[in-house]
Amino acid sequence: MPRAYKELSGLLKVEWAARELYTYTAQVTKNRAKFPEEYDKTSGELLTMTALQIFHAVSDANEIRVNSSADLAERRSLQDYAIRQCKFMARTITANVILCGISRKRERKWVGDITALRELIVAWRDSDRKRYKF
Repeated sequence: MPRAYKELSGLLKVEWAARELYTYTAQVTKNRAKFPEEYDKTSGELLTMTALQIFHAVSDANEIRVNSSADLAERRSLQDYAIRQCKFMARTITANVILCGISRKRERKWVGDITALRELIVAWRDSDRKRYKF
């Protein structure tokens, strides 16, 4: 993650990491030297859309002000969705290493960023569970 990311705190860090994952994914999948054009319509677009869905789920969850158990349930649902999408995205990248010619170094960095984001979301969800008692 970028140095500026480490300087952030709280929930903003989660949104920042999700945005960074989306922009990195979009840059990698549109770069023909790093991601072959013939896989753009299948794997490239899927990865980019998944990263965008993660970003939107995190942002939407962060915008929910928890005033009731229903608010908490909605927020938790979005957090859980983002966590599942992180797992899906990491598996998809790993599955495409040979097919798309993704280098092992890029795979480690990309999956590492996804794992770090997933861990931030899990920590946020666990913090919500302790913070809100309805």
